[in-house]
Formats: sequence, C-alpha cells, structure tokens
Amino acid sequence: MQDVMFYGFAVMKVGYGVETESMPDSESPESKDETPRIREEGVFVMRVSPLDFGFDPVATSTDDARYLIHRVVKPLDEIKDNDLYSGADDLQAEMPEDFKKRLKDKHGDVSGEFATIFEYHDLTKNKIYTTGKTSKKFLRDQDNPHEFKGSHFVVLKLAGDNDEFRGIQMIGMIEDEAIALNDTVTKMIKHLDIFPGQVICEQGAMDEDERRNLADGEQGTILMVQPGAVSQNRVIKSQPLPMGSDYFNVAKTMQSLIDLVFGIPDWQRSGINRRKTATEATFEQADTSIRREYFLNYVSDFVKQIIVKVASLIQQYYDREREIRVEGDTGIEYVKWTNEDIAGEYDFDFDVHRGFSFPF
Repeated sequence: MQDVMFYGFAVMKVGYGVETESMPDSESPESKDETPRIREEGVFVMRVSPLDFGFDPVATSTDDARYLIHRVVKPLDEIKDNDLYSGADDLQAEMPEDFKKRLKDKHGDVSGEFATIFEYHDLTKNKIYTTGKTSKKFLRDQDNPHEFKGSHFVVLKLAGDNDEFRGIQMIGMIEDEAIALNDTVTKMIKHLDIFPGQVICEQGAMDEDERRNLADGEQGTILMVQPGAVSQNRVIKSQPLPMGSDYFNVAKTMQSLIDLVFGIPDWQRSGINRRKTATEATFEQADTSIRREYFLNYVSDFVKQIIVKVASLIQQYYDREREIRVEGDTGIEYVKWTNEDIAGEYDFDFDVHRGFSFPF
C-alpha cells in the first residue's frame, strides 16, 4: 500500500521456486551416480519495487503489455555460481546508484561485489530472457514455465488515467494541503517559542537568588519573593500572546481537505466532540462507505488475481503428497492431498473489509 501511496502503483510477482540437492545412489553406494532430491520448494509472492519494474510504454496494464521487465541486483558470486545462467563470466560488478543509496540508508556501507540482471518477460512469445547489464548475450533463455494465463506480475492502481500504466500518487493528491498543514503547525510552534508567557517583576521585588530560582525553576518549584511583592502586584505573570484563530482555521481547513480526498470521516479523528444529528451522521457514513468500497474493490481484485495464480502454481507443481491441518468447530484434523485432489478451475471471493484499516 505504501507503493501505491508514493509511486501510484504497486507490483507483486508470483512464481515457484525449487532447490535441489544430490543424493548418492542408495542401491549402489559405490556408484558415482547421484539422484537429485527436492530439498525445498514453494510458491512465492514477492513485492517488486516500482523502481525495479519496467513496462511497455504503450501499455495501460499488464493485460495489454507486450513485455515487462524486472531488475534484480544480486551478489556477483551468486550469479556466477548459479547453474541456470550461462556466460555469467562476462558480468562485471556494478550496482545502480539508486539501489546503492537504498542499501546505504538502511544498512550502511555494503561490502562485496554486486551485479545487475534484468528479467525480460516477453508476453507475446511467452518467453523469459535474462540478461546482465554488462553481459554480451542472454544469461538465460527459457519458455514461460508456468501454466497460468497472463504475466508473472500483478499490479495495483487505485487512481489515475485508465489509458496510463502508472496511477496517480495518493500522497500527491494531498501534497499541497499536507505541506500547508505542516507549515501552519510549524508556525504555531514557533509562535509559542517567540511569544511565551513572561514574569514581569518590579525592581526590588526579587533579589538575585530569587531571580535565579525563577529562571532555573521547574514545574512545582516553590518560589519565594520579597514581602508584599505578590499582594501588591509587583510580580505579575503574563500569559502567552494569543495566536488568534487564523492558524487554527487554516489547519482545520487543510485537514478537512485531506480527509475529503481520502474519505476519512471526522468520527475517526481523535478529539472530535461536536454532536451531529442522525441525518448528518447518516449522510457522512454513506459517503465514507462509497469511497471505502471504491478503494477496497481494487484491493480485492488485486488479491484475487494473486490467489488465482498461486492456485494454478499449486495445481501445477505440488504433485507430491502433502498434509494440511484443518481446524474447525468439530476439532482439528490432518488431511493428506495432492494436486490431483484440487484439479479444475475455481472462482475465488472473499471480504477484505475486516482486514484493512482505513483509508484502505
């Protein structure tokens, strides 16, 4: 959701990964032949940073894109040691500046050599090409191994032009109001610093030690002054200079505009004490519900697309018998299954309202 807020769209990649290891021939231990065995496998759903994602410039979505590109930065040794890549010896250590800055901001200076590779997903030929930024030929040329329809990527966009791949940054929609609100609050804080409460003291109403105790005193400090200084109003505490209602009106206006864009009702804001009539509350709740439903429908479709691809991968690859824990009102049961038990096409539907906090 942060990607949608800051970049206008979010990308998730769905795939299947398997890691194998070689096992000696159990029937002939002296034999040099080894049998590959699956050590670890699984379907994965991973976030792809919008900064690492490229798309067909004439596309409006993944459905009509001719190609999609995923930039990946990996340790150079890991790429060269991977049997799936050929010709990796031509790769040179190189890291994109934006990637280097992200790593440095999170982890400080990162040691070791890294290289950039690009997965080019040709959706017209249903092939995937992997190449390096400095390589002279493809590191890998393969047919799309997955049986589900469409690309390996699912994109979420909440607002924007239907003829554009990128959406509108949600933060950008309220950027001016947020900056104005921040400036207003900053000025209010500065006002308190510049025009604080003061103590007006007539000369002779306090001696030097008493003035020092006043300057260094804390909340609850008992301050002694000269006899008659308080009763004769020779020591007077003045209140901070009022900042007027302009600051508060501007802050309230900016906050209202932000809430209007995001569809946030005031009853979800802390500190709101104004009573409303039943009619006002009904109209406000209806307006909020419409905007919530608008956003949540996009989120629901986004999750459904991911689930459909995950289900297809499970049907394709999970051919070994597995066991799943089923828990319900009648207790706990362990059920064994294979992909043959879940063969077929399914429609998925669910409610995302409970799992998402406002505004999304």
